[in-house]
Amino acid sequence: APAPPPPPHIFFFHAIMVFQYRLWSRGLVDVYKRQAIMRDPPTRIMTIRQLRRPPVAVASDAQVEPNAPPGAGYIIWDAETQRLTGVYYTHGDRELGILNTSMDDIAAGRQPIARCECAVLPTALFADPQAFAGRDVIWFVDNTAALCGIVKGTSREPTNERLIAHFWAAAYRLNARIWLEYVDSKSNWSDGI
Repeated sequence: APAPPPPPHIFFFHAIMVFQYRLWSRGLVDVYKRQAIMRDPPTRIMTIRQLRRPPVAVASDAQVEPNAPPGAGYIIWDAETQRLTGVYYTHGDRELGILNTSMDDIAAGRQPIARCECAVLPTALFADPQAFAGRDVIWFVDNTAALCGIVKGTSREPTNERLIAHFWAAAYRLNARIWLEYVDSKSNWSDGI
């Protein structure tokens, strides 16, 4: 008689194992970052009922124009503390190098908007960790390429894949549960910064 098929959860864990191996073996997260992520892992609290604290709402956006350095920003609204934070920054040559682009590339018509949109998310987590630590977060993104990669946890574009890995590693370290949502560009309330 043929052997029975493995239980469904075996396929799920195998897929996770393959993804993790691919991520680590490509060198996307170097040894030091792996050690930092796995050292003192936070206790994960997974609730199946609504938390008593309201979620933090975040909207982020980026812009790339041919004759100006790319800019990006985000707005964080915490209904619990009534704290509203808005941050805008531009990418200098160093940051553009990290994003694997340059002003010459932009002037030549290469559009790094998905990279800039992806970069906003880990930037916000690293820049303002106290706003996200232990919280539920609803995050609005208006770029479908960036959003799909972040939701999937991977991207075919290596720079975006690194940014996505950093984003989810930071969310894990902060014990933040993040729900990502698409918002139309005209309705994105972070567009004004």
